[in-house]
Amino acid sequence: MAAPTFRDWSTLPPELLLITLRSLRTAQGLCAVSRACAAWRAAVVAEPRLIEDITRARFPHVAELLGSLPASPYPLDWRVVYRDQLRAEGAWEPPASSLGDFVFTIAIKADG
Repeated sequence: MAAPTFRDWSTLPPELLLITLRSLRTAQGLCAVSRACAAWRAAVVAEPRLIEDITRARFPHVAELLGSLPASPYPLDWRVVYRDQLRAEGAWEPPASSLGDFVFTIAIKADG
């Protein structure tokens, strides 16, 4: 007896779809899934906790940063937080100079 096939993934029951989406651990995976079909994109957009969990896992310092800010009456867009953290991560470059590139002076003052 042949195994049943499931061809129309857009009709996957919401519970199973959510389990599948929660198993994703990267934003790239979540974006790829959201491009599969309109139903899956709607599921990704409807569940903001998915990108929040991925953001907190990728950038653990975000929780501390956000905790130090005053509370906002507006919901936080975790897609923007992820994007901004990714940009900040890519923008940082180690300094090109070393201590040998600087001149240090010491002033000594004797009282008396």
